Amino acid sequence: MKLNKFAILLLLLINLLSCSSNFVIIGVNTNKSTFVLEKIDSFSTQIGYKSYPFQGEEFTTKIPISSDSLKGKYVLLDFWATWCKPYIQEFPFLKELYANTDRTKFEIVGIVGGDSPPNTLTEVVERYELTWPQILSDETNNITKMYGVRGYPMVLLLDKDGFIIAKYLRGKALEEKILSLIKE
Repeated sequence: MKLNKFAILLLLLINLLSCSSNFVIIGVNTNKSTFVLEKIDSFSTQIGYKSYPFQGEEFTTKIPISSDSLKGKYVLLDFWATWCKPYIQEFPFLKELYANTDRTKFEIVGIVGGDSPPNTLTEVVERYELTWPQILSDETNNITKMYGVRGYPMVLLLDKDGFIIAKYLRGKALEEKILSLIKE
């Protein structure tokens, strides 16, 4: 059975509208008068979407870190730069939160970008005694580019499956959210 022009336009319109969902229309079953859908992974930095998959090396130990290796934990992806004063002011709070949470349930991963030189990152990590993993985003892994980071700091909180559940949490609001999640 041939599809008329209206049906083709309708199919195109619905396909365009479905771009923001996790399904794409791949055809029409004319016998059943239904669309044939295919599930796709949609990555984004928006709440409710799966975060982009990434890989990198922890800056000081060179141990590989990937989004897959963090599955099963709540993860705070903390994008920052060595020149970012608001982030540096947050160090004492993050150090306390990190020290008082279970690594099997929660992890912080610093993603350092903003043209931060490696030697400056070394100085900052040592000076402030940062104990959570830091990945230097560079031309090899392009993490900040993949996430579309345009300003620092940028914070994404991921659930155990890598879906974004909150953005830009800081201070007490971040602590309350993390503690409520890991108690569940």
